[in-house]
Amino acid sequence: MNLVVLSGRVSTDMVLRYTKKGTSVVSFDIAVRKSFTKDAEGNYPTDFFHIVAWNKLAESCQKNLIKGRMVLVKGSLANDDYKDEQGTAHRKTIIKAVMVEFLDSRKIPLTQSAVSHDEKGQAADAPASGDTDSSATTSSSYQASLDIPDEEIPF
Repeated sequence: MNLVVLSGRVSTDMVLRYTKKGTSVVSFDIAVRKSFTKDAEGNYPTDFFHIVAWNKLAESCQKNLIKGRMVLVKGSLANDDYKDEQGTAHRKTIIKAVMVEFLDSRKIPLTQSAVSHDEKGQAADAPASGDTDSSATTSSSYQASLDIPDEEIPF
């Protein structure tokens, strides 16, 4: 049985692409803590895993995930075999996600800078925090309200 369940923080930006047939696919990395004991430098030992999600799951991840968000990923291990420009064969192990659960809350107060713009370039009010569904808040407005320095990621 090939089953992987990982809990960690998103450590890269979402990369959304489409196949020639129009199928959406998103890829991103997550940082997973190996243990709860810090090393000699005061850091938690961490592994990084490459996640790939398809179709509606890909679009949901693109819409809702940014660096620093805590997620639970369920999927399977897969090998991605490819050749580079010189013809050298490579193999990359990935996690093919079948479920991505967003573990932290998006109910963070929006700041003044979290203002979206309509098609004409005019400012429009960003959604208020509170009982909004996760698809209603854009990742850009969430990013503006959550100021996490890169050195604090993954934990």
